[in-house]
Amino acid sequence: MKTYTSIISNLKELIDSAIEYAKNNNINKILIFSKNGDSAKKLKIALGKEKSIKVVAVLFPANERFFNRDKNGEVKELIPNPVNTKSLQELQKMEIACIYGTLPLENVIVPGTSNDVYNTIKRTLSLISPGLQLAIQGVLMATDQGILDNNEHVVSIVSDIAVDVRSANSRLMFHPKYGLNIEHIIAQKKKQVQ
Repeated sequence: MKTYTSIISNLKELIDSAIEYAKNNNINKILIFSKNGDSAKKLKIALGKEKSIKVVAVLFPANERFFNRDKNGEVKELIPNPVNTKSLQELQKMEIACIYGTLPLENVIVPGTSNDVYNTIKRTLSLISPGLQLAIQGVLMATDQGILDNNEHVVSIVSDIAVDVRSANSRLMFHPKYGLNIEHIIAQKKKQVQ
């Protein structure tokens, strides 16, 4: 059994590494973070005739408003991921389960305040890989929505990392017995030197 982390350079290699790992470790669900479902479709196609592994697309929160200041200081509202029923139907036709929801480590917006606990967790995970915090939040979301059972062995993929995780409910993420556990970093994109 391979116990080291594969260093990869693109999404195809990341997906291939995750599939190989899932097969070798009898993991039957792979989550993939996807803006519009395209990467989930690529994962499903890469699985080919393999039916024992289910694909779960963790989609960016639907209809969530973001606010940015433009160069003149004015606040502009943006909804980057409106619900696309045609895309959802395509994913369902390919037997890809879909999860929409607010990211569990995002702060509730209360003007003039901040909650540094969530930012600390996200920044700590991002020290390993920028996408690790999204991979972990996808597992929390899938568990919260009942797609995963507590302590289920699952592979979670984002654009730069694939990890083997034991799932947990968001509220119990750090619980000593029922908490989330990162078992192994399966593959990670090579870091760019600046």
